[in-house]
Amino acid sequence: MSESDPASVRLPFKERFCQKYAVALADFEKALLKRAARPMVWLVGMATGWHPFVFARDLGVATEAGVAMSLDELENIVSAARDDDRREHRVLRRWLGLRISGRRLLAEYRRL
Repeated sequence: MSESDPASVRLPFKERFCQKYAVALADFEKALLKRAARPMVWLVGMATGWHPFVFARDLGVATEAGVAMSLDELENIVSAARDDDRREHRVLRRWLGLRISGRRLLAEYRRL
């Protein structure tokens, strides 16, 4: 489905993603995190078994992204997540790249 297809435009990001990659709706957040993760996140994820305690913030961003109906809406969600990281002084997360990549997240949306 492409952006010009009216049926695909009406579906939220979560449903479009799950249809394209044959992922169960219940597994959306984890599947999106794996696809939009940076290499360091993969290493930590594999070592911790993708534990929700370690990835709570990223899973929350993925949940918020799932309801996005447009690229602009998703860009706002990514921007808000970046601002939260800066405001809450999550310096270590930013320096080590232990967070979902906004660029990769937006790229996933564009692929649908």
